[in-house]
Amino acid sequence: MAIENGDGMIPSPPQPLPGSFDMKVLPGGVLQLLATDPPGWALTLRGADLRQPGEVAAGTGACTSGASVVWRDEGAHITLGQVDHAVAFDAAVALLHEPILGLYARLPLARYDARARRFWARVMLIVRMPGGAWLIGCLARRRAAGTG
Repeated sequence: MAIENGDGMIPSPPQPLPGSFDMKVLPGGVLQLLATDPPGWALTLRGADLRQPGEVAAGTGACTSGASVVWRDEGAHITLGQVDHAVAFDAAVALLHEPILGLYARLPLARYDARARRFWARVMLIVRMPGGAWLIGCLARRRAAGTG
């Protein structure tokens, strides 16, 4: 994805797509790259600018290296890794589908350290006990009133 500023779009950082993948040419000038290994991403391209004869993308088949996508103002720039060389081309539209677990693994989400996890585990244990929620509420009210 690209970020918009006052002058237009700033190219996104390269999005690496690791592993080997299969390539399919679909009707209507659509090219689809499907990962054969986990995490199972799929990249659908429309308006791919494939000018070099004999390129990998001219037919179907498996590529053993990964791919990379950079989204720009005018579309996307795709680099396909090969064992012997890389093939780079542009596409008008690039749609990336990633499994949800792969998306969450890359997000910079906050994580609790060991002490915080232990604290919240104890709080949840107390809350589940009979009268535990009432006890936690009393402690919280005392703390809020400044007497605790």
